Amino acid sequence: MAVDIRVPVLVQDPVASGERSLPRMEWVRLRGEDVVLDGPVSPRVAVLDLDAITGRLKRGARYQPPVRDGEPGTFRLQDPERLDAADVIQVSVFGAVLRTLEMFEEDDALGRRVRWAFEGSQLLVVPRAGEWANAFYQRESRSLQFFSFRHRLPNGREERIYTCQSQDIIAHETAHAVLDGIAPDLYHALSPQAVALHEAVADLTAALAAFRCRPLVRQVLKEQGGSIARSGAFSAIGEQFGKALGHEKGHLRDLHNEKTLRPIEGGRPEDVVTSVEPHALSEVLSGALYGVMLRLHEALKDEFALKPQARTSLVAPAETARHALPPEDAPEPPLEYRDYVSDEAWQEARRRMSGKALAVAASRFKRSLYRGLDYLPPGEVSFADLGRAILAADQASHPDSGEQRTWLCQEFVRRGIVRHERELRVRTDFEHRALDGVDMDTLVKSDWAAYAFANRHRGFLRIPRGVSFHIAPRLVVEKLYYGATGGQRTRRIRECLFKVSWKVDEPDTLPGSGLPEWRQVTFGTTLAIDCETRRVRVLLTSDRHLTRKADRDGMVRWLMEEDLLRVGEDALGPDGRPLCGTIRGEVSDGILRVVGTAHMLHLTEQRRFARGGG
Repeated sequence: MAVDIRVPVLVQDPVASGERSLPRMEWVRLRGEDVVLDGPVSPRVAVLDLDAITGRLKRGARYQPPVRDGEPGTFRLQDPERLDAADVIQVSVFGAVLRTLEMFEEDDALGRRVRWAFEGSQLLVVPRAGEWANAFYQRESRSLQFFSFRHRLPNGREERIYTCQSQDIIAHETAHAVLDGIAPDLYHALSPQAVALHEAVADLTAALAAFRCRPLVRQVLKEQGGSIARSGAFSAIGEQFGKALGHEKGHLRDLHNEKTLRPIEGGRPEDVVTSVEPHALSEVLSGALYGVMLRLHEALKDEFALKPQARTSLVAPAETARHALPPEDAPEPPLEYRDYVSDEAWQEARRRMSGKALAVAASRFKRSLYRGLDYLPPGEVSFADLGRAILAADQASHPDSGEQRTWLCQEFVRRGIVRHERELRVRTDFEHRALDGVDMDTLVKSDWAAYAFANRHRGFLRIPRGVSFHIAPRLVVEKLYYGATGGQRTRRIRECLFKVSWKVDEPDTLPGSGLPEWRQVTFGTTLAIDCETRRVRVLLTSDRHLTRKADRDGMVRWLMEEDLLRVGEDALGPDGRPLCGTIRGEVSDGILRVVGTAHMLHLTEQRRFARGGG
């Protein structure tokens, strides 16, 4: 039987913790794995700590089983305060990875154990993979790899920076692995927004992990008067890393931004993103979504300052009830009347309620984002595709609480992701004759039945005529849904995720590139079905707008200019194996297929760092 474990996890990286006068470690209790062994090793995550000199595997941290039933297991650490000790590094990384997985898997998020995109059940985690200022997830090696590098201090001394000591970096890279399992086509996507989507979700996951760190939340809310917008503690990605590399702002990226795809009235020209580079482009999407999170937090502070429950149009009563704070964090009773108190008393009441508001807001934001990933269609997707998927998932789970959906639409228009809010509209919760009489168990279990269903209903699923298609294994998930207006109840709904994808050949319009005249890209449809009623939760097909084709032209051009795209034998090393730092192009019958564009998703852009930048 699985047991819980209690492990230390770094609050932030050592520099950020010191600057904010935070404790360096937080001991957290995590839901038990089926088995936990020395290493640490579990059936899903295995830490492989390598000796920097010999390259051999270091001895793993020793697991200590619980003494009594109901108690958590733990690991024997010689000195928990010594952050560079091998056993502390091994256990803290293991804990941070599992904590991130737990966030995705909770019953009010994905509601299931995550699956990897590679064969096998175990993600390998290498906390000290070598000398390099980077970290990355790699499907081919089934691993997360964290590197370290030397940094010269102003006094002339050197210090070693471990990327595995930044909890936002660990959460970021773990999110790449999780998202690869949910939407594996993104690993080979050629659309810039599809690749940047990966980066944005990983950055937002880092912020969500920080919102769960109680010492950090207490300190920031106390120092910032209950605001999360005035501190980079949650929004800044890679603070120690960015400072060491000399980034102007002292971090790699900031989710609290005004990045946009087209100029904003009164905005700064430098906020307009024209690059197809994934890290730069991702800030438009992450900034838009993080802006919704900030707005929700501020609105909930207003609500909770006056009454125990927020208005139903903002959050369902059951959402608030789910997040009772521990006694030491419980706020004082709310005010009775806003009109009869001073501004000072009002702001103090809002500050007292900021912790409760943050717990509810972060949970709602996590739920909508991660469930939106489930609804994301296969293949070449856009930011707008994710927006539609989030809106559909949130509408299904919170039909009476739609203010955040309005804010999301406004942000996507304001930042130029879509021109009009109507582009984000999607039909949800409807009946369709294609599902009349369908045996759901057979549809889920039988590949033949699934193929026959898709072939019979090509028009409904938007599969082009005459093309072959691929049916992904059907996924039946049980998710927590929130009750109707005024209700405290929650419901568990079983739904089937039916995903079909197909290949399309499109012309390559880059004269003189030396590439084939045609390239192959993938599109697809996600159909979410209520298993009990056979009603359609949502039907979403990946974006095939002409502007997306132009974006892919731009991506190919950029890959060629950066010497990242290698075709045929040029993509292989002396040992005949694919080079890790390049994107591979395969040519068959005069058609180009691009493989592994996710190799660009290192923590920091490889080419800029190689040229001495960040």
